[in-house]
Amino acid sequence: DCLAQLVLEEAVCARRGERVLLQDHAESAILGGGEVLDPAAPAHRRLDESRRTWLQALQCASVGGSISHLLAKGQLVDLGRLARAWNLDPAQVSPEQSCGEQCRLFEVDGTRWCSAHGQWQSALESICAAVDRWHREQPTAQGIKARLLQEALAESTHPALLLGALAFSPLA
Repeated sequence: DCLAQLVLEEAVCARRGERVLLQDHAESAILGGGEVLDPAAPAHRRLDESRRTWLQALQCASVGGSISHLLAKGQLVDLGRLARAWNLDPAQVSPEQSCGEQCRLFEVDGTRWCSAHGQWQSALESICAAVDRWHREQPTAQGIKARLLQEALAESTHPALLLGALAFSPLA
């Protein structure tokens, strides 16, 4: 088994789970075959660890298994994107059924997200630590602006997780 991204000359209509056969240009020989995992894959993207984890999650037997796999690997899950990859209506994706207490659901700018509980707690702790640090360095200032907090935590916290935690946090 291996993963491959096909770059085609023309757009095709494909769904996750469909079988494909690869033939030579003359259609005289079958070169290989496979199964569609992500028909909406980003074009010409190198297979980095994040992308590999996403594709491994799409190989799971259920959408709940995909969510569990992504959360176990420390990834934040865009539930709409995952629903589209599984050919589902976003309302049909219910992480609570597969993850229970292990996940935290939140919404940012109309996008539903799911994070592992530990990842959520870590974001809250990072926010509190950054705010404490800022106040120690600038004791007479009124408070840190959200944009500065986002910049301070940009490398360690996914932007959606940061915004979701800020909206939840008593500091907001």
